[in-house]
Amino acid sequence: RITGGDQELVGSIRLTLADVGPMDFLMPGLADFAQRYPRIELELLPSYDALDLSRREADIAIRVMPAGVKPMDYLIGRCVSAITASAYVHRDLLNPDHPEDVSHLTWIGKNPAGEKEEWLASTDFPKQPVRHSISNLNMVLGAVRAKLGMAYMPCFSHYGERDIVRVPGATVVHHSDVWVLTHKDLRLTARLRVLRELLGEEFAKIRHQLDSRQ
Repeated sequence: RITGGDQELVGSIRLTLADVGPMDFLMPGLADFAQRYPRIELELLPSYDALDLSRREADIAIRVMPAGVKPMDYLIGRCVSAITASAYVHRDLLNPDHPEDVSHLTWIGKNPAGEKEEWLASTDFPKQPVRHSISNLNMVLGAVRAKLGMAYMPCFSHYGERDIVRVPGATVVHHSDVWVLTHKDLRLTARLRVLRELLGEEFAKIRHQLDSRQ
């Protein structure tokens, strides 16, 4: 409660975010933030783990949650963007005469062999065989780039990749949401409030990439 009432723009902020390449877009904004508030120290914690905000393991968390799922009651924040997903493939693997025909393609899986791939049900091609297994998004992108198969992945992954295209006819699905969260008792802390506002502004700049329905 004492920390929650702190109105000074001074102190440290522990910010946790997913350890993936796309989060690099935040760095210029965080650098400007550091110049604007020289008495605030940033501690960035790249992690997929759900760090406990109630124990101050982190002050602000950027979390990707399944579409429609709300944060825990003790957290407050805002959904800064939806994330869409679809089926993507290297253009050279498409049949030039019938690009919508995927009968010759295999999926790049996400789970170890023998485990059910739940995400298949969200695709337009659930009967196509799954081959290989890659759990890291950056490695999946590299595999698609190397023509290992087609992959179900976030739409933002293909930005800047001229040879990676959405499979013709593949549906764009609202897959997940990005939330900027903090503990409810810290909602009035001045230094956390100004950083939350900046994060919202930075995500607004790339929302058209995260949510390709826009």
